[in-house]
Amino acid sequence: MIIPGFESTWWTEALVSHLWQSTVFVFAAWLLALALHRNQAGIPYGVWMAASLKFLLPFSLLIPLGTHLPWPGEGLIQQPAFSSFIEKFAESLLLSAPAAGAHIVGNGAAAGAPTMVHGEAWWPLLLAAIWICGMLFLALRWFGQWWQIWRTIRAALPMNLNPEIPLLLTRASLGPGMFGILRPVLLLHDGVLERLTPSQLDAIVAHELCHLRRRDNLTAVLHMVAETMYWFHPAVWWIRARLIEERERACDEAVLNSSHAALVYAEGILNVCRC
Repeated sequence: MIIPGFESTWWTEALVSHLWQSTVFVFAAWLLALALHRNQAGIPYGVWMAASLKFLLPFSLLIPLGTHLPWPGEGLIQQPAFSSFIEKFAESLLLSAPAAGAHIVGNGAAAGAPTMVHGEAWWPLLLAAIWICGMLFLALRWFGQWWQIWRTIRAALPMNLNPEIPLLLTRASLGPGMFGILRPVLLLHDGVLERLTPSQLDAIVAHELCHLRRRDNLTAVLHMVAETMYWFHPAVWWIRARLIEERERACDEAVLNSSHAALVYAEGILNVCRC
């Protein structure tokens, strides 16, 4: 496939194919999530997580890369039929007026073609610079948020409440929430203890422990990588909103399906919001 202003290389073709395939996959995931919405929240969450991982698994980039490696034998890996269809469809959208281009060449304007290509050569560099700047901006923002949370954890006071997870009290406007992957901790605002009854506190802690058992922090980081790499694609931000919604719904369902009363849990959430 030839993209105006870009040199036709295997990696540009594979990148466009990967973006098309990921977009189609997100649309299919949306339809599947709608069909499964009445099921347990963990099922739609898995569908949206698969859509997120599709952005991190660029098969269209890996397959052509494998053909350029010195594998034993002379056979090459053939491109999937779906990838070829996506490329042909994208090429039909991006290419414009081929007859007009042929007319210009036929009138002897071929001598000016090198100048036009040279003038358009800065477009790939500009787009690459914008892409890198976007990634750096998001990476710095994620680092800033992590640094603030780390400082909050260092200043928090420990509390012996649940032996399953370290519980820390903080004065910062943060929490309740589960933070960390390798050594997770549960952060609670110190005003929560004054507003919550013991049963309400148990329900809130049970919600956060559900995040811990589901490894939600790990999957959130994986999608964060997808957001950083493909920040320009609206689908990754849409997936982010769906993941947050479904994982919170899944933990709410887990709490309600346990021995905690729905009214006690709802009152606990309202009291936490008042802190």
